[in-house]
Amino acid sequence: NLHISVKSWKFINQWDCDFYVSTWSNTKQISNRLVGLEFNQKIDESYIKKHLPSVKIDILDENEIVLSNPDLKTNGDKSIFHMKNCLRMIFEQDKKYDFILLTRSDQYFVMNDDLSYYELLNEKNTIYTLEEIEKTNDEIKINDIYFWGIFDTIKSVIEIGRAHV
Repeated sequence: NLHISVKSWKFINQWDCDFYVSTWSNTKQISNRLVGLEFNQKIDESYIKKHLPSVKIDILDENEIVLSNPDLKTNGDKSIFHMKNCLRMIFEQDKKYDFILLTRSDQYFVMNDDLSYYELLNEKNTIYTLEEIEKTNDEIKINDIYFWGIFDTIKSVIEIGRAHV
């Protein structure tokens, strides 16, 4: 799905940014549960670099990781694992960023705005996303298409998750 998503990410050519991708070595997407269409693909570096040439990548065996990490029970836990893994890669590069845009590679969204608009979204301890974050009882509902925020805020949110890298 990355090949479709990147077509909507106009910022790729407008902003000076780095990309970090943590993904499973195999992907299985069910396109339409009623019809039962499935999309299975083996993921390798060439597939990702075709769309994001300067990306830093970690491709992992899902079965191996899940067996060694009992905290990875839900898809949400697995997403947090990948976020933490990307954060680990950032620290290994010894880079400090002003902002982080965190998204899933299968999300199609349009961000055609100039970077100067997003630079205004810089409040400490604030995460920007498409919709309001809802909290009901003990559950938090978040539209995970993308998250934007200053580095330290996004880092803190990622570190809260249960999954361990």
